Amino acid sequence: KSTNFSSIIVYITMTHRFLLYCTIFLSSSLSHFSVLAFLSHNVCRIRIHPFCLRRHDSISFAEPIPRPGDRPAPQGGDMAYTKVNIDAQLKRYSDIRNVGGVECITDVYARSSHLQPNIYWFTAKVARCTGTVSVEEAVNRQWNLLEEHIVRLRPVELGRSFGSIEFWTAPGDSELACANNELPLRLVKKLPTSVSAKEVGANLEVVTNKGVGFHVERAEDGSIPT
Repeated sequence: KSTNFSSIIVYITMTHRFLLYCTIFLSSSLSHFSVLAFLSHNVCRIRIHPFCLRRHDSISFAEPIPRPGDRPAPQGGDMAYTKVNIDAQLKRYSDIRNVGGVECITDVYARSSHLQPNIYWFTAKVARCTGTVSVEEAVNRQWNLLEEHIVRLRPVELGRSFGSIEFWTAPGDSELACANNELPLRLVKKLPTSVSAKEVGANLEVVTNKGVGFHVERAEDGSIPT
């Protein structure tokens, strides 16, 4: 009887976990949030009778998955990683570039100093009002947006470095020169800034070459390798 009881407990536990994994799989492949909310809410409410827990108190269960409407707002204020903010900064980028040309543009690369210290991933093009905003201020003002974007763009290479990503810069529209090892990269120190969001903009990188992305190799100080 003890053996049969243990088998029942194991079966119930495995069934619960199977249903939970199915819910997670569906959440990554379906776009119907109403179905997801129903599944995640009801599957995660499955519980084993307390009598069973007395003899198997080592069994752990996942917490209920929050519904989309119950999730907290993204952090970062006006530079939080949301579609509204991404679109706003893209429009400001276009407006500044249309008036000031390429002289107002800076190419931004991201690096993880402890995972891949010689690989610099292209992140975005940043625009600024050159009369009032420096390159450092333009990057720092949009730091959260840039960092949130690059860890999503390169989750394997940079995802574990969120919070410690370094940003390096090159002149605007200089991808070809950088790829040909003609230009060094310059580190941007993370500093507070009070620049208005209206004076800067960003055109975030979009990977289209089968996920390969664009990156360059440099020495750890950003100089051209010899």
